Amino acid sequence: MNFRDAYRAGLRADVPSDELQERLRVAAAAADAAAAADEEGRVVPRYREVDIHTTRRKINIFMPVFTAVVVVLAIVVVFVRPLTVRLLGTGGSVQLVVAPGDYGKIYEVFEKAKRAEEREESSTLPRMDPRTAASAPAGAEVGAAAAGGNGATALATQTDPNYTLTNIQVDGVSEGDIVTTDGQYIYALGDSQLTILAANDGHPTVVARLQPDEMSKGDVQPLDENASADEDAAESENMSVATDATSDERAEATQLALPGADGAGYFEMYVTGNRLVALRGSGVVSASGTLYDDVIYDGYGGDSEDAVGNDESEGRTPPSVTVDIFDVSDPTKPAKITDYSLSGTFVSSRMIDRILYLVCDYGIYDYSRLDPAHPEGFVPFVLHDDKKTLQAPNMITVMKEAEDTRYAVVAAIDCARQTELASQASILGGGSDFYSSAENLYLMTYEDQDYHGDTVDGTRITRIRLDRGVVTVDKSVSVLGSVLDRFSMDERDGVLRAVATLHDWTGDEDIRTSVFTFDKDMRPIDELGGLGKGEEFHSCRFVGDYVYFVTFEHTDPLFAVDLSDPAKLRLVGELKMPGFSDYLQMWDDGLLFGLGYDADPETGEIADLKLSMYDVSDPADVREQAMLRIKGEYWSDALVDHHAIVLDRQRGYICLPGQASCLVFSYSVEDGFVQVTETFADPDVPGPYRSLFIDDVFYAMAPDLAMSTFRLPTFEHITGLYFDTGRQYRD
Repeated sequence: MNFRDAYRAGLRADVPSDELQERLRVAAAAADAAAAADEEGRVVPRYREVDIHTTRRKINIFMPVFTAVVVVLAIVVVFVRPLTVRLLGTGGSVQLVVAPGDYGKIYEVFEKAKRAEEREESSTLPRMDPRTAASAPAGAEVGAAAAGGNGATALATQTDPNYTLTNIQVDGVSEGDIVTTDGQYIYALGDSQLTILAANDGHPTVVARLQPDEMSKGDVQPLDENASADEDAAESENMSVATDATSDERAEATQLALPGADGAGYFEMYVTGNRLVALRGSGVVSASGTLYDDVIYDGYGGDSEDAVGNDESEGRTPPSVTVDIFDVSDPTKPAKITDYSLSGTFVSSRMIDRILYLVCDYGIYDYSRLDPAHPEGFVPFVLHDDKKTLQAPNMITVMKEAEDTRYAVVAAIDCARQTELASQASILGGGSDFYSSAENLYLMTYEDQDYHGDTVDGTRITRIRLDRGVVTVDKSVSVLGSVLDRFSMDERDGVLRAVATLHDWTGDEDIRTSVFTFDKDMRPIDELGGLGKGEEFHSCRFVGDYVYFVTFEHTDPLFAVDLSDPAKLRLVGELKMPGFSDYLQMWDDGLLFGLGYDADPETGEIADLKLSMYDVSDPADVREQAMLRIKGEYWSDALVDHHAIVLDRQRGYICLPGQASCLVFSYSVEDGFVQVTETFADPDVPGPYRSLFIDDVFYAMAPDLAMSTFRLPTFEHITGLYFDTGRQYRD
């Protein structure tokens, strides 16, 4: 009831006019006070002037109405607003960042963690001996002279008719992959080498190989076709040879050996213009899904319980990710230009306008050997030209009340300029994944939060501004619940949108999913909560003014939420069907593709892989337009890596790796999904499989092992090739 209704009720109650006007003026003043206390401006209408008639009514009817109004106001001011703040995790702009003036502020975090460890005898954190290394001044190199340096959602489906592009999330924001092409050459990463092949209209040849081993910049030498591997190694310690089966089948190949991290190979790359940018390191997942865990980096990074020391003099080296930059103006003779190594293990990377943004996770879990006078023991570093440089204190941000002794290390490397590290920064507080628009990077850090006295999952989102290579840590906000991954966030017109799922671990009925919006100052705008109660969150895709996401228990509710007004989020559609989609991607305007599993609608028991095409032309009436159950297939790498799937709308094909092959489907509105073929790089070569199109040729490959080519539209086999020897074969 508003005050105009209260006024009318007063008239019916026959209240003396002067008494009624006084009461209503008091109520209006209370409303003004409530409005002043409400930072979001969501208040009941104000009625300052009221014309009172002289009709007398009984006051015993008006008083309950007036009391009810006051109670409602009290609930709004005292309860609803704090509840909204609690649910959103913040009451406004959150400046949770402090840039320390010296390393002492940083050390205080480790000292606090050390005291907490000493108080908890059951702690599993590793321990080390006291450290006695020489001190290093602020921003100084360790063991070398100081070096200079500076302290829109994509449709995503393939539309280029000539060759396959890397599957990305946001237009204009490139993502690294293990297979890519420029239309003439194919670049493929395996566990042991990076192979460059000439496409040759379905008759590929190996033209160069890059291997992680010792070499110097610019060491490029053509392969000696008459030399064995041993002879060539004796001739040049920096070179090695791949010998083909026969000379007439041999690729004119160049093979380079590159510095490795104890055998760890490349795991991601970009090809941009005449630059090849390849990332390698340790503690990352390789192209075949193998974790490089053969080296224990004691005391640094990861969550290893075996970490017992961090003394480099004892042969222990902190983990790092290295970026190798090559000139591939002539892909047959790649020339290394430079490299940068960043402390930590790989989180993710993006490239915008040929500037690489790299994020690493650098954790230090043993505090017993740390000394405030020796920052090299707890400060991130950059290695370039064999010179290690610590990050200066003004490059490091410490989260207020930070307890996590992990850094999120961020670097911007200008790959167009040969030797420029554009900028770098670190956040002491860690980060697990991130979403990036063309202007901002949003870092996700999972943390425990208090919810009505219970400890539940929460996510801290930190915005890092990207300005032509300059990274600036900006603002941070916390939300209640876990943001699943990068696809669960999106930025549009300065508004951050996110989807999170709250678990309090007391029972499945307490699982629920919420959608949030935040303004340009990271202040909460609105929340739509209580969705998918008791159901696990599986996938999400933002498309313009809408977000579609999937939860699952026994059936798959696909929710459609209208985000056109960030201050008034609305659930407009919900579709339930058996199974669920673990990955969503727009196929065309009004059509949303889903990859996931079929399931028993009664028990929720998961069965085979399933392809779905949803008609979202009317978000209020979402329908499953087509569905195909892939019998006998229970896994695809595309479920965890969206780069592994090819959605080629131009040709009408959907390609994804199966358990031991490459699966190709066609799709049309008239026929739905039709399986076209199942291809192999070689019948004897296991996956994982990746694929791409160049003109009318389909290339299926197991990177580092073999490749087969097929002619469209019949998918007739053309030839095959082994990566290690360059030998071609034909069925």
